[in-house]
This record gives sequence, C-alpha cells and structure tokens, in this order.
Amino acid sequence: MHSGYGTRLLSIGEIIDRAVHLTIANLLPLAAIIGLVDVPVRAIADWLDRDDLSHYFGAVGKIVADPRMFTSYFTLIQSPHSQSPWNTLLWVLASFLPLSLAVAAASIASEKILLGERLKVGAAYSSAIRRLGPVIGASILTFAMFTVAFVVVGVAASVPWIVWVTILASGGQTITSSQTVVLFALLIPSLAAVAVWMIPLTNCTFTGAALNAVRPFRALREAWTMTMSRGLRGRSFALGGALIAITVVEVFISTALCGVLSVVTHSSWLSFVARDLISLLALIFFTALAVVFYLDARNRTGIIQDPLAERENSQAQ
Repeated sequence: MHSGYGTRLLSIGEIIDRAVHLTIANLLPLAAIIGLVDVPVRAIADWLDRDDLSHYFGAVGKIVADPRMFTSYFTLIQSPHSQSPWNTLLWVLASFLPLSLAVAAASIASEKILLGERLKVGAAYSSAIRRLGPVIGASILTFAMFTVAFVVVGVAASVPWIVWVTILASGGQTITSSQTVVLFALLIPSLAAVAVWMIPLTNCTFTGAALNAVRPFRALREAWTMTMSRGLRGRSFALGGALIAITVVEVFISTALCGVLSVVTHSSWLSFVARDLISLLALIFFTALAVVFYLDARNRTGIIQDPLAERENSQAQ
C-alpha cells in the first residue's frame, strides 16, 4: 500500500507541489534527520563568523529602517573588523561530508514516505551509513563538477572584459564603475545558465547514489540520461530555473527578516536563529524536491522502473 503522494509521472508544477506537501506533512521527522547535523554545523559556523554577521545584520537593519540607504549597501556591509575567512572556510569544508550524510538520510526517508513506508530517523541514518561510500563519492564528484563548471565559465565570460579593460589601460584610461557593471552583466547570466544546467544533473547524481547505493560515475551517467536526454532537457532546465528563483526568494526573505529583527530587538542573536531556521527549512524542501524529481525522471527513462509507477500510470491512461 502506498501513500497519497504516489509515483506516477508528473509535470514540473506537480513535482514542486508534491515536494511542498511532503515537506509540510513530514516536517518534524525530516527536520530531526537533517537538523541532527545541520544545526550544530551552522551554530559553529555562526560563532566563527559572528562579528561579520552581526555587522551585516545591523547594516541590513539600517536599510530596512531607511530604504533610501540601499544605494550605500556595499559600503554599509563592509565590516571594519573583518575576520579571516580561513577558519570559516575550513569549517565549511570539514562539515561538507557530514551534511551530505544527513541529506542522504533525509533523501532515503523521503523516498520511503513517498512509497508509503514508515519513517524512522534511526533507520534512515543506518541506510545512509551503509551507503557511505557512494554518498561521499557522489558528494565529492558533484562538488568538483560545480566548481570546475563555474570556474571555466566564469573565466570564459571574463575574457572579453579583461581584453577590453587591458586595451583601455594601455591608452591610459582608468576602470570606471560602469565598466565593472559590464563584468557583472557578463558573469551573472553565464553563471546562472551553468547553475540551471548543473542543478538537476548533480541533484540526480547525488540522489541516485543515496537511494540506490550505486557508484558515483554510474550515478552520473544515469543522471545524465534522466536529465539531458532528448525530450527531458526542458524539464531539467525548468527545475534548475525554479530552484534558482526559490533560492533568490529565500535569501531575500531571510535577509529582510534578519534586518527587521535587528531593528526591533537591537540585538543580532534572533537574526542568527531566524537565518539558520529558514536555511534549514529550505534544505529540507530542496531535499524533498530532489527526491520527487529524481523518482519521476527515473520512471520516465525506465532506468530502474518501479512496478508501482507502472500500475499508477496504466490506471491514469
């Protein structure tokens, strides 16, 4: 017997809707699974970066109180006592694999919920630990793919700007703010295009390794088939674009809320809590969305056809 979520083939809108319902209906257990690792990781990261973050929340609070100050945004957020980023960077790298394990456990739990099975936090982590090799391998592989893609495209997009600035400099001209805007005009669309392409591919790679315990490169090959095959690329790009849009909205809401709390309480600790809570909720939703999309893409390509999906799809016809 399966849940009301089912596994029939879905449109992108239905995938997002199903992920929302999955998140809301199972928020506490999924929060417990991911929060077991995510909460202490974020708490330590906040402590390492506490001075800069406190200054940032205060700066956003000033903009909330007087929106006209938004024109001085980059000046306001510059901290006079900026900390070394190395401690925070090292902690982010050290926590990457434990967080990957937590997301893998939440992915396994989400699949069980969608298939109507009982959710147990301990069982989800036990399953993730048994698949530790594929999970870690897929995490490293997807991180490397994102890094290489962004670096290559970022450099390629910057080349015309660099050439242009070099020509101007050889003529004795200095770089103006408008010329710097041109650089961002080249970089941002290029990096956004890469993200739209990479998000569904890397999500399916990691989710496939977590759910099926397959080796990373096999998971990547299957993910490529599920996302970049003819007739499926449009769906994949739609998912990537939707995730970018949702992330932008999440960051805006989180930033605005932290600014309001900073103004109202004249303190930053509630801003830390609000920011981390919103980030946790977003991570839970993104994990559920990745699982729903993966199961749908897997059933569409027939890589690992689900008998339950076959029954649902035959009944729907």
